[in-house]
Amino acid sequence: MSLYLWQPADDEARQDGFRKHYVNGEKVQHGFPTFLQIFAEEKTPTPENFVLALEQTWAKDWNVCFSQFAPPRDQWANSWRRLKDNLVESKMDFVVLDFDGDHPEITPDSTLEERVRIAKSMLPMLENLELVSFFSSSGFYKNTAKPHRMNLHIVVWFDKPYPREQVRKFLQSYSRSSDGESLLDPAMSVRTQPHIVANPIFKNTERFDPKGPRVILTPGGRLSLDDLKIPFNEAENGPRESRLNNLQLSSELTLKEQEILRDLVSRSDRGELDGMRRSAFTTALWTANFFNNGDTRAFREAIKSDPKLLNNHDIDSLDRHLRGLIENELTGGEFGSEWHNVKRIKHLDLADFDLSSVPKEGAVICLKSGCGSGKTKGIIKRLMDITCYRRALYVSALKATIEPAARAIDFAYYLQHGEEAKADWCVSNDRVAITDKSLKVFFDSNNVFLPFDVVFIDESERVALNSVDPASRTQELFTLCRAAKLVVLLDADASCDLTGWFAGEIATSSEKELLALINDKDWMGEGHCVYALEAEKDLIGITEMLLGQGERVYFHTSRSDRYKQLSALARHFQQRYPDKNILAYDAETAPKRLKKEPSVFIDELIDNEGLDLLIVSPWSKIGWDYNGNHHFGATVGHYPHTFITAPDICQQMRRPRQTKKHYVWLGRRPNDATQRLADLDKTFPIKPGQLKADLPFSLNLAERAKRQRERQKRNIPYHLKLIIIERGGAYKPGCSTPRTDEGIRHLLTLVADEEQEKAIHDQWNCPFKKAELLSRFERVPNDWSSPFEVEQSNLSFEEFHAFYHRDLKKRNMDICAVSSIWFLEPSMREELDEKDQRFFAELTGRLLDEVDAIVRKFMRGSHHSFIHWLKDDDSQELRVLFTREDFRAVRELMDRCFIRYEHHIPWLEKQHNTSYVKFFQAMAEAFDLGFEYLEPQGNKKDAKHAVIHHFMKTEPGLIKPSKAKKIPNINEKTKVIEELLRVKLRKNEPLSPKEEAFLCHQGHLICFYKYKYPHTALVNQLDRAASESFRFFNFS
Repeated sequence: MSLYLWQPADDEARQDGFRKHYVNGEKVQHGFPTFLQIFAEEKTPTPENFVLALEQTWAKDWNVCFSQFAPPRDQWANSWRRLKDNLVESKMDFVVLDFDGDHPEITPDSTLEERVRIAKSMLPMLENLELVSFFSSSGFYKNTAKPHRMNLHIVVWFDKPYPREQVRKFLQSYSRSSDGESLLDPAMSVRTQPHIVANPIFKNTERFDPKGPRVILTPGGRLSLDDLKIPFNEAENGPRESRLNNLQLSSELTLKEQEILRDLVSRSDRGELDGMRRSAFTTALWTANFFNNGDTRAFREAIKSDPKLLNNHDIDSLDRHLRGLIENELTGGEFGSEWHNVKRIKHLDLADFDLSSVPKEGAVICLKSGCGSGKTKGIIKRLMDITCYRRALYVSALKATIEPAARAIDFAYYLQHGEEAKADWCVSNDRVAITDKSLKVFFDSNNVFLPFDVVFIDESERVALNSVDPASRTQELFTLCRAAKLVVLLDADASCDLTGWFAGEIATSSEKELLALINDKDWMGEGHCVYALEAEKDLIGITEMLLGQGERVYFHTSRSDRYKQLSALARHFQQRYPDKNILAYDAETAPKRLKKEPSVFIDELIDNEGLDLLIVSPWSKIGWDYNGNHHFGATVGHYPHTFITAPDICQQMRRPRQTKKHYVWLGRRPNDATQRLADLDKTFPIKPGQLKADLPFSLNLAERAKRQRERQKRNIPYHLKLIIIERGGAYKPGCSTPRTDEGIRHLLTLVADEEQEKAIHDQWNCPFKKAELLSRFERVPNDWSSPFEVEQSNLSFEEFHAFYHRDLKKRNMDICAVSSIWFLEPSMREELDEKDQRFFAELTGRLLDEVDAIVRKFMRGSHHSFIHWLKDDDSQELRVLFTREDFRAVRELMDRCFIRYEHHIPWLEKQHNTSYVKFFQAMAEAFDLGFEYLEPQGNKKDAKHAVIHHFMKTEPGLIKPSKAKKIPNINEKTKVIEELLRVKLRKNEPLSPKEEAFLCHQGHLICFYKYKYPHTALVNQLDRAASESFRFFNFS
């Protein structure tokens, strides 16, 4: 058994929940964190290592707690909820004795040795045992009300591992002393119970430091629970434990598979699988396939080795069926499998493919062919030469692919003369390369257009995925395709549900022939091998190993350099290998030549300066490649999150065209992956008499794109494996290196605080950067935004620090679209939906109106909406009191249509279904507002009594004074007081401390306040949204 260190997850509200809080001289009660992550694991929790873990926790001020239980290991990359069902049941090697009672000999000045001596007198069995003793967190708070508290934890090791139930009975047996006083806390055997060891928090409270050592290790023997002869439920635990202990579990099984297998054996022994064994095997094999990327061989062998469990079932056939379902779900099915006209070809270079059999008119052709197969020159350019069509259109969703493609096929690049001249330039040329968002230039005010003979849609899957953006002109693209003589869609990742459906709709509506060209030959099949790394630390380990061997490495990651993450990686490798040339670029810092002519630029670098490691962010994944005179020995991929999908990761591997050795580490799967996909199909029920209307093409495609995006996030590691194998590459899972996380922890998963702080200090120390950032805010003093005066101004670092974070959040959030909908009346929202249903204006507005219903009660004057309050410069603060019931309507809308809302309300997250305060906090940050949540302090009953007595003194005419011990008609009085205080909130009148404390117990009391210097981006977005013409939507 291990010792686990739990820490609050990043999205957990109670970040300091594992610390005791002492505020204003009193201990503050608060709940433990709900969502957690594994911070560290001590696999050999000897007494010596336990002491070391304690000392490191205190010295490094880790925000953690200790436990002997953890979720299955494959869930460690995710956050998980602190529930017993999420923690693997196991035996206990030791137990923490929490002496939480009083003893008359104890004083606040009692040393640790004195407390241990008294504990042994209370529990003689501790004599001659090996113990780790230390002060509890309460030992550092001088509690004058309870000066005799033991404040002591003693850890006792057992002679062998014992069932948790037996440990629980032991603690219960000694929870009280012989005279009935509290002795040991029995909760220390509960799986979900955290062992609090972190340094406490003191606010306006003096920390008390006891004399002597904080922790003592006492040598001795081990405790035998069997010798104590404490009865526990043998019938329930004995046989089952014995049966499970006799299981021969293969070392090839993952922890999750072991957990599932133990559960199956246990249920089988109890007869719970009788009549439902196939159903249980279906669930188990589905889970094992999903979380082990389709490799269930060891799991199936373990089941088949137990005849009683197997009971003559054919689990191999069942497994093949389930694996096929999962793989079909992840990939969307085999492309073209339902089409009548499918032609399979095998060419590494499409220039070798004979086009004579391909229709040149009256057809829609879908080409699925891998990276580097020459789709642009091998298909598009040759088709243009053969057909001699005068008018031709090339469309892509990515600007990065358009300009080089335009040069290669001799088309006019749509931005050749800039944005302002775009429309005239495109209309004046017969052959144009353009993005899907700019297609409106070919239509006049009456939607009249001049058809193209042929339309090429490159990266067709991305064009289809882009349809969720209302700015994408997919309806116009559909119209142009229907009018063309020939339509060609090209993509390495073409799917049935998007590219296939898109092509089918064009063909059906314009009576064209539909043809699928599938290139089964891929460069991945030419000796490429992908090694899936076990842990994030192995990324650093394999890169160090490759550099040490003299290999040139291409390191691609989902991170940017916004928090200096790429810089931190580059700095680490540069310090490790000072003689090597290491470069790191994100989209903002990459040189233009590297983007425009990568092969030439990189060759010059290698020839002139040398290049050993190139680190790039996702800007390079499409429309960019290196195929120069040199080569990279290996690629290393780093993807801790789910916003970069498997097709994109595979694209990044292929950017260095000559490289065949690839390493990749993929992080988390969404915990709610299956549920998120099911949510896609949720909609409002159709009432009797109603009919479901047909969706227009653009909305139908957008709906399919949303489903595809969710599908691609469900299981990125498994999806990537399927892509690699489909394209002929080798896939090697479970690869690791000897590298530990020593010295590199700050590089893993999350950006270390010190890296972000360094970025802020770098900007602070540069007057030009400092002034440039301040210039993004309205009404700041002139000397703050001047690089020549800012150094002599009164701007403090603390103020700059706050401006930096506000600017960072605002740059990542555009609230113009949602604000426009918020400004609209319901009838205008319906009109907007009629123009383009992708806005979901009526549905989005419905949720925004429910938000207004909560905050409107506390607005002054003529304000009837939060968005109007934002525009009013005279109203600077808005305090709101709401309850769970008040938020119910918002929650129900989110429950029913979350997938819809998360695309249209930019601050919305899944956790807001239950974290109501976080919903409003995120909303405040989106609108560049200050936010405060006044948490309830103390006891609700005490707060109620205190405010009544306060009103008896201040408002005797309203609340009649009384000296009675029991306040008469207390509920009526509090109701009157609450109504009065709600009026004070609405008038923005100050509250007394007792009034505020009372309101905090009546619901959630929050406050929005406007900054003195608002962000210019917010002001501009609100102005655009509020304009009468709604030019943002571009409906001309």
